Amino acid sequence: FRDFYEMSSPALQGKIRYFIIYWLFFISGSLYTAWLFLSTAFESKRISILAIYAAALGLIYISFFPLRADFYTAAGAGLAARKNASAPLYYNKAIKLNPFAVGLNQFSGIVFQNLGSREKKNLPYAGDPENGLYNDYERALRAYKRSLSLIPNDTMIHYNLGALYHDMAKYEVQKGNNDKAEHYYKLSEKSLKKSLLLDPTYDNAYYQLANIALEHNDYRRAANWVSLYIEGPEEVSNPLYIAKHRNDAVAQNHLR
Repeated sequence: FRDFYEMSSPALQGKIRYFIIYWLFFISGSLYTAWLFLSTAFESKRISILAIYAAALGLIYISFFPLRADFYTAAGAGLAARKNASAPLYYNKAIKLNPFAVGLNQFSGIVFQNLGSREKKNLPYAGDPENGLYNDYERALRAYKRSLSLIPNDTMIHYNLGALYHDMAKYEVQKGNNDKAEHYYKLSEKSLKKSLLLDPTYDNAYYQLANIALEHNDYRRAANWVSLYIEGPEEVSNPLYIAKHRNDAVAQNHLR
């Protein structure tokens, strides 16, 4: 009931009628389930039936975990869309309920990457270990690495990791830490190239690599990445994909 109250709160849903409808369904469903269990148990008057029901209640409780995780995921997504800083709180609750959901870790990483706070602090609701100070980039990195530990060959995760390293590199350039920036640039290129190895048609990775080259004033290398994007991988024969890239005015303009 405590979890359901939080999941159906007007603050998250935005409309009071949803709050009323959710509670009507939830309370009626809970009362019906309780009546069904108790009436059947009373009529049977057998210890074995009570034992089976006790086990069933435990299974019902466990089976509710994914549903609760979905609610918290929806809440986190809604808050993230509104750029609300409390979005990670709900993603972290969902992850605790469903730790093997790769998407949850990845969404959490994207939220932290977009928030991009450089201030180091400890946020228990964001999953920070005790006695440690972290910024949003480090939290995003932790989330992406957790995703990769579950699915090591996911194109999107490798791309997001590469984009994060790119952001971290640019931040270090702003601070004048060129050696540290180069370290992150190399990690970014490695992750982005891995994403293209897994899926050569992943458009954004070409642009990220071209931008890294531009930030190093390496125009020839940047042009090469844009050309690869325009031409497309040799093994791709889909005419719509090829036409889209060959006629991409933005890419042609970048190349010029």
